[in-house]
Amino acid sequence: MNIGELKHRITIQENQRVADGQGGFSSNWVELGKVWAKAVEQSPRERFYRGEEQHTQGFTFTVRQNQSFLVPNSQKSDRLRIVHRGNYFRISGISQNKYDLDFYDVNAELFGSVVT
Repeated sequence: MNIGELKHRITIQENQRVADGQGGFSSNWVELGKVWAKAVEQSPRERFYRGEEQHTQGFTFTVRQNQSFLVPNSQKSDRLRIVHRGNYFRISGISQNKYDLDFYDVNAELFGSVVT
């Protein structure tokens, strides 16, 4: 991986439960950190789900292991999202890059990209 390919600044956030001071909890998006990434747009996917046709736009973000925080594992991916250029991406999976173990591939789908 050429380090010059990491030219997109992304923010990784986690949905955490925070005490509201009244005995209950509320959910807030908490920033885990900002990293440089390579963003590759995947071809749009189509599927027929519950009687309607849906289109989703996928992305693969390749990030380098950051020293200030660890890239979360895929077990937490349902509580994570990426913020990039004002768009929110739902993380669907995290895996180590097959060619370089210092890098991770983060698969994500653009929120709101479903067309019914």
